Amino acid sequence: MYPLLENWKPCLVCGSDRLRPLHVYRNKGRLTPEPQLALIGCERCGLAYSVPRPTEEMFAVYYSGGEGWDARASKEESWAEQRHEWYSGLLDLLRPHLELPSDRPPRVLDFGCGAGTWLDVLQDAGWETFGLEPGARLAGIAGRRHEMLDALPSDASFDLAIVHHVLEHLADPLAAARDIAGTIVDGGRLFVSVPDLGRVHLHRKLGYTANELHLVSYTAPGLRSLLGLAGFEIEHVLRAPEFDAFTAGRPLRLRVLARRCGEERLPEQEEPLAEAVESLRALGTIESREARARPAKPAPSPVARTARRRSRAAAALRGLVGGR
Repeated sequence: MYPLLENWKPCLVCGSDRLRPLHVYRNKGRLTPEPQLALIGCERCGLAYSVPRPTEEMFAVYYSGGEGWDARASKEESWAEQRHEWYSGLLDLLRPHLELPSDRPPRVLDFGCGAGTWLDVLQDAGWETFGLEPGARLAGIAGRRHEMLDALPSDASFDLAIVHHVLEHLADPLAAARDIAGTIVDGGRLFVSVPDLGRVHLHRKLGYTANELHLVSYTAPGLRSLLGLAGFEIEHVLRAPEFDAFTAGRPLRLRVLARRCGEERLPEQEEPLAEAVESLRALGTIESREARARPAKPAPSPVARTARRRSRAAAALRGLVGGR
């Protein structure tokens, strides 16, 4: 009944086969044609990701074609003024934790820079700015002010790399993180922001955290594992509710600042998947062993319809687990 689980092992980051299904959700078909996708969690590293995975050709069509990701170009331009103020605030949040050179302007790479609005803020603050963006129209907008790259360099010349809501979109986030590490000076910093699966019971935006475009879902332990295997060490988890206006200050996004340390290793963490499991359980998507789903009472309200969908997702998960 669920062919989406045919190729869900091993873990795409740590290679473990200690995996478990977490959630089943409807696919809107922007990348893959399957009607449903499953969110799988790794008990060794804490990462969660969706299966089945899109092919490279599917990624190329959506992210490099003119009708997929690049269709955001006009919206990105219209949001520029509002986002300029927002990114200025994020830079203020980062400044106390950055160690910048005193003999030259600092250099920054924005991996997946969109229209380059954050690079605009950094350039205005004296940074040398570089961007990489797969969408041709978005890259054209960013290229009006910033040097655009076709591929990641390996000369370790950047003091800061920004990966702002990109890691959740990638088919191979570990390979990308390792390539980004090669662009950063020894001891340089990496800023990452992703949707926060570990706080989904608070922000209640599960459809934002895991969907057909957000293929990888992160908690703090899962992100720590990924970055550790890429040669980074997380120094700061930046909790900033003032930047989560969309959810009235509830923690929608996980923001971290990591230092490039060079050593690639999986950090030791006790039960790294537990944060995702407990947050989904508190949301009502994963049932506890002590409490099984009760039939929903008929009700026309949106809240009741959402509860019924989550109950069906939980029932689907029981079927997946039983079929393993």
